[in-house]
Amino acid sequence: MEDIMDHESPLYGRRTSQLLLKPISFTDLFKEIDIDIGKLIKFYSVFGGTPPYFIDADLNKTLEHNLVQKVF
Repeated sequence: MEDIMDHESPLYGRRTSQLLLKPISFTDLFKEIDIDIGKLIKFYSVFGGTPPYFIDADLNKTLEHNLVQKVF
């Protein structure tokens, strides 16, 4: 039997399953986040449906502020 430590990464071969996560749809996000639809359209067009981006964004501030603080 092959020793796990023979590989460069000690976690080699440990994955037992894989889960494909899809982006959150605009309509689902609209149902969950209570902000103006125009503002949500702007945020969604920039950040897409990637949950960590929305968690990190401050929806109480402008999109421009979030871009400067979080992206640039």
